[in-house]
Amino acid sequence: MKRLFLALGLICIVTALATARGYDSGTFPLANRLHPKVVRLQSTVVTDQPVYTQGQPVEITYEVTNPKEEPVTLNFNTSREFDAVIRNAIGIKVWQFSADRGYIMVLGTLELEPKETKRFQVQWNQTDDHNVTVPPGFYTIRAFLTSTNSFGHIATAQIRIMPAADADAYILHYQNSGCTGEPVRSPGENEEFTADYQEDHLLYLFHSNASYNCCIEEIAVTMNTIDMADMIIRIYEDEKLQGDGCRCICDYDLTIAIAGLFPGIYTVRFYDKKAGRLRGEIPRVVIPWEPLHGR
Repeated sequence: MKRLFLALGLICIVTALATARGYDSGTFPLANRLHPKVVRLQSTVVTDQPVYTQGQPVEITYEVTNPKEEPVTLNFNTSREFDAVIRNAIGIKVWQFSADRGYIMVLGTLELEPKETKRFQVQWNQTDDHNVTVPPGFYTIRAFLTSTNSFGHIATAQIRIMPAADADAYILHYQNSGCTGEPVRSPGENEEFTADYQEDHLLYLFHSNASYNCCIEEIAVTMNTIDMADMIIRIYEDEKLQGDGCRCICDYDLTIAIAGLFPGIYTVRFYDKKAGRLRGEIPRVVIPWEPLHGR
């Protein structure tokens, strides 16, 4: 009996609220609010272009369509009907459309006629939620309705922000271990290529057991302008002999520190400049986006 009284009381309260908000009690049944009909939608999100230069505004258009032959009603718990979130290449949220906007805590609805499309347009100025300009790299846009009774309303798109034309990484310093031991009989047999991005914001590349002539003045190391289209770092090693060199081969350990890399996922390739051949490759090197303000 007590449960019955509670249920009747809840119905009375909801009916009173509906009347106060201007709804007719006959068109605002309790069952529809507690168990709303789930609406299937179609959605897309597009930008005005796929690639942007640093600082260029990003125009975002999100569309949601009612694919049915009958009208549908979408329910909302606040005045916020739409939102968009942008994440960087490693999944960290950098910007949210609703972050600096106020919304009213009021129930609302949105009517979509058959085949009708609702469009939302926003602009992102390439800054994060703290108004700090984001670095170049890949970004994913996720746009969605905040409706409580719909699915199929989430859409994603990816964009790329390119660095300024005159921006490039460079070799900060380089170290050659010298011949690591006895002359080798099988050059290149134990070669290893590894990478490590460290807290000093430098990418360290290691070419271990690099086989070169025993009598060298140096192994000169250079780096090309990074191919930003493919995110490839090309390292060229050039053996400089003492005179005509010696009739033996030694292993050397080379360490290269690179500064100024933008966040992203790179491929590193090592070339023998004199022989014009690829010596080895590191297929996946991640330069993380540096969290700001303790995030």
